[in-house]
Formats: sequence, structure tokens, C-alpha cells
Amino acid sequence: MSKKEINILLIGCDDTLQHRLLEVLGDRYVLKSIRDMEQGIKKAIKIIPDIILIYSNSLYEEVVNICLLLKDHQLSSHIPIILILYEKPAPPDIHSLPADAVLSFTFSKKELMLGLQKVISIKIQLMKRYPLFYDPENAFTREYSLLSNYIDQLTDG
Repeated sequence: MSKKEINILLIGCDDTLQHRLLEVLGDRYVLKSIRDMEQGIKKAIKIIPDIILIYSNSLYEEVVNICLLLKDHQLSSHIPIILILYEKPAPPDIHSLPADAVLSFTFSKKELMLGLQKVISIKIQLMKRYPLFYDPENAFTREYSLLSNYIDQLTDG
């Protein structure tokens, strides 16, 4: 894959997390970041990124509302969301969150890559539903394949 074909919008990331994500993802993806949640929603609707990554140490209900707003909006409903939760332990109904992948703040590199692989798979499935938009050699298909090989080489730490 040629470098940086996939755009990721980071919403709500503090300096520590943003630096961590830049180290891991900065060479492969175009990363745009905005700290304010409300402004992040507006930016997501304006730029239509390929993937949205939301970090929140806010109230659980606020995170759910942000995800629902993005999933309910016509322009952003198709964008996969990775949610990074600060809470420990995770809320009991974590699997009912309106996000496509959920990570804890203490995620490992492997967990992050597995989350990315999952949401890229969702993008591929969505494109396959609309053959007009599906090219088997698109950036997502290539990235999914590369991630599969890369993840196999990572340790759990």
C-alpha cells in the first residue's frame, strides 16, 4: 500500500494518547486530531474520515451519546468508530456500545492493530454491499492484508 491512504480522525485525545497513537499509526495513516468532543463531531461530518477514533475519560453516557450522534447522522453513519475508554473496569454493557471496536486506555499495540483490522473489515463489507464502490484492490483491502501479516508478528505486550 502506498503510504497514508486511510484517514483517521482522533476525537478527544489528550497529549499522551495523541503522542502514543502518532508513534504507532503516524507512518501509515493520515491522522487529524481535535480535542473538543462537540467540535470533533462537526469535523467528522465536514471531512468524512475513513475511521473515527474517540477517546474519553468523560461520563459513560456522554460517550454513548457522541457515538450515537455520529452513527445517526447521514454523513457519518457509515464511518467505523473505535472507542478508547479510560474507565477501569470496563462498563458491564461494553458490547452494547454503538462503537465498532472498544479498547481500554491501556491498550497494547497488538490490541490497537486488531481494532483497526476489525473496523477496516467493516469498511470492506460495506463497500461490497455497493459494488459500484468496491474495487478488490482498494486501500482498505490492501491494508487489511498487510495488517493480518503484521499482527501475526506482534506479541501481546
